[in-house]
Amino acid sequence: VISVSGTVARSSTWNDGGTQVDLSGGATVAPGVTLKVTEGVYLIDPKMVVSGTLKAEGSSPDPVVFTGEDQKAPGEWKNIIFEPGSGESVLDHVEVAYGGSASGSGMIEAKGSHPRITNSTIRKSEYYGVKVTESGSPTLERNRFRANANGLSYSGAGKLAAPNNDWGCATGPRPSGCGDSVTSNVDWKPAVQLPELG
Repeated sequence: VISVSGTVARSSTWNDGGTQVDLSGGATVAPGVTLKVTEGVYLIDPKMVVSGTLKAEGSSPDPVVFTGEDQKAPGEWKNIIFEPGSGESVLDHVEVAYGGSASGSGMIEAKGSHPRITNSTIRKSEYYGVKVTESGSPTLERNRFRANANGLSYSGAGKLAAPNNDWGCATGPRPSGCGDSVTSNVDWKPAVQLPELG
């Protein structure tokens, strides 16, 4: 295991070297900095604040993984926060699991920002899988929401579009269906059923 903490102050790329990356000390991607995380990288307790750009891009057979150390219960780590100014960030073909907080945080939070979150699995969050605040406008498509306490929360003006996601139930998210819940101002239709990653 490689332990990483502190500020990523220079643009860099993290590749899969066959070793887990421990981020339990917390990491911040500084403004103006781009951190690229390539397929197969496995990050444990990945507490991150993204003020610059995070581009985590895996593949269907080899996703980037953000997860808890034990993978036994939701809430093992808190969240990845995309701050205003981080709008070019990408989570594509990643798995984000076993995070969140009962205090109301999302495992992934977009605060007034618009990261692209696609083709990914978001599961086992203690509160929201994804929480969008301050009228953030992320792209959320072709993701799998699995066994989160709640799926997707949006607070802001108008509605948040989240089409073509798999909510873990053919009838869509609660309260309309039986999958992970969404707040009433999320436009989730159409719902789809997607094959699992890996």
